[in-house]
Amino acid sequence: MVNQINGEYAAKDARMIAYLEVTRKLIKEFKEFKIDQVLRNLNTEADAMENLGSNINPEEFGAIPLVHVLSPAIEKESTMNVHEIQTDPTGEEESS
Repeated sequence: MVNQINGEYAAKDARMIAYLEVTRKLIKEFKEFKIDQVLRNLNTEADAMENLGSNINPEEFGAIPLVHVLSPAIEKESTMNVHEIQTDPTGEEESS
């Protein structure tokens, strides 16, 4: 979207063109306006939403519910290390 707002890329579909027109009208309301693109590797949440939005049919879904999961869905199992030592009846270690 940043590249479309800056005029570097053209908006392709009708929905994007409509959003771009609204955005440009709103930009005119400000004395100053600056928009910077966040690198993809620094914005994984937006990247995930973009991938989700581009992979569904908008005819089937009017809205996409967004749930922010605060903890992992799968808990990491705790691991216990056990080292077995053989002892004789007096409690002394046996040599192998």
